[in-house]
Amino acid sequence: MLEINGKQYELKFNLERLKLIEAAKKSSLMGEYYTTNGMFSIQTCELVFQFATKEAGSDTFVGQVDGSKLCEQALMQRGYATIALEIQNALTKDMPFLFQAN
Repeated sequence: MLEINGKQYELKFNLERLKLIEAAKKSSLMGEYYTTNGMFSIQTCELVFQFATKEAGSDTFVGQVDGSKLCEQALMQRGYATIALEIQNALTKDMPFLFQAN
């Protein structure tokens, strides 16, 4: 859960959201996760916010324009490392199968 400008937001992932992020990014989000130890680029953080941010309790995503603004505000208010960790935590919580190796 992220508080930005006095409002609560959450990052929510599912396969469809991940596909949207990867299509915009033109590469694998998990590939970047493993090569950077979860320290996503600023551009990737922005894409995640554009496609995976919901206001707490809402069923709808905020959209790309608002997601970009929220990402910038979150980075300035909370710091880069905190935002990268929030993305990592949301991915792990919502899509644990991405981290399984059988």
